[in-house]
Amino acid sequence: MDNYKAYGSPSQPLNILTESNIPTAIFVARNDYISTVEDGLNLNKLIKNSVHFQILEDEDHSSVIFSKNMTYFEDVIKVMMGSTYTIPTERRPSPPPKEDNGFSPIEDMKVSLNRRTESMKDSLKEAKQDFKDKVLSETVKAKALEDKVYSEVKAFNDRVDDANKRMYDSVMGN
Repeated sequence: MDNYKAYGSPSQPLNILTESNIPTAIFVARNDYISTVEDGLNLNKLIKNSVHFQILEDEDHSSVIFSKNMTYFEDVIKVMMGSTYTIPTERRPSPPPKEDNGFSPIEDMKVSLNRRTESMKDSLKEAKQDFKDKVLSETVKAKALEDKVYSEVKAFNDRVDDANKRMYDSVMGN
């Protein structure tokens, strides 16, 4: 469905999440560089029927799905089954990473997203410069190799010319 037709904007309104009556559990990975703990905390504040929030301390964005250690999944299943159980001490969520800064959760998410966007832009800029430096370095090496090959070919041709001249002189009796 075209979001512009349905909502009058390029994306669905956030109230689809915030106004939902569906019990929602939020699991966030401490080392996730795409969806941060800060984003999870903000989302947890926005969702009125959030029933569980847990920080997965040793996970990152992809390891939540592809990790060899899936022990956290026991917590997911128990929350889904509506079990009332206590998360083992070693896996309890850490306290929130920052104090309330007075912004609304949406403003916090925007700030966080802007920070990550700037960080990604800086990383991309550095990667581009590294690539340019490597290309320049390889170009300089290629030019040096070309000069060396040219010099060796010229030296070989000069020796062949000298040999031909000596042979000609010897045949002609010079």
